Amino acid sequence: MISRTIQRATPSTIILACGLGAAALGGLYLALARAPSTYLLVNGGAGLLGGLLVLASRAPILRKTGFDTAVWGIVSAVVLLLTALFGTDIESARRWLAIGPLQIQPGLIVVPAIALMLARKSTLPMGLSIGLISLALALQPDRAIAGALAAGLFGLLVWRRDAVTIFSALFASLAFVGTLIRPDELPAVTHVEGVYQAAFESGGVASLIVVLGTIVLVAPAGLALSARRDLKPAGTVFGLTWLSLIIAALVGNYPTPLLGYGSSSIVGYLLCAIAFQPTYPKTDSVS
Repeated sequence: MISRTIQRATPSTIILACGLGAAALGGLYLALARAPSTYLLVNGGAGLLGGLLVLASRAPILRKTGFDTAVWGIVSAVVLLLTALFGTDIESARRWLAIGPLQIQPGLIVVPAIALMLARKSTLPMGLSIGLISLALALQPDRAIAGALAAGLFGLLVWRRDAVTIFSALFASLAFVGTLIRPDELPAVTHVEGVYQAAFESGGVASLIVVLGTIVLVAPAGLALSARRDLKPAGTVFGLTWLSLIIAALVGNYPTPLLGYGSSSIVGYLLCAIAFQPTYPKTDSVS
């Protein structure tokens, strides 16, 4: 009965459910790790906001017309460039924007969904947006996000090798190389970075929670890859993007997606559900 329910669910619904489930497991870990109660409230608020955005995207007018990927791409590129130029400066890195008492990381919010939109529909405006986004990530610099974007787009080349996709993957890889050249010596912040290491050191329930949360986090990729062919490119991009962010959190001082404190990754993950909407325009490659 459970497998039949999963088969009938849309990719968007699966991502929404897995995102909220992984965030809930992250909240449980933070409670066990005695993180400040405000961390739980912020993460919970991010889950609520992301869920509401997904539900709002299913309004009749949007379900009928779909989504303008060009607008999403250009707005995202502008936000990331402004962050690189005027964002909060920490150890010569500008990856954050201050919203009241919160520091959000726009790259974590917008880049995974933008990569998915390119996977679903390859257009020149989206390719230009990816180029500007890559430049912004190199300027910030944001090694984890740039690497995740490059990994996702190179995975897309397995399924599609039109000019826009090839150049987008090239821009993303150049940005990642640029971040490797620049120093990145930010210290780890407790409950934000180093979550896997701390959980495994604690052992017991904590380690089981983060392992289960990680499986839930990447599960939609496997389900998409086992579904119909037109979902496989997006499933590949989704899986490689989030797997790369998980690896970055394991090997460096980068945010632990959904399982640690941080609203940006939660909202960014749930926005991927919008990019996977069943009413989203079908893949229309440009040669």
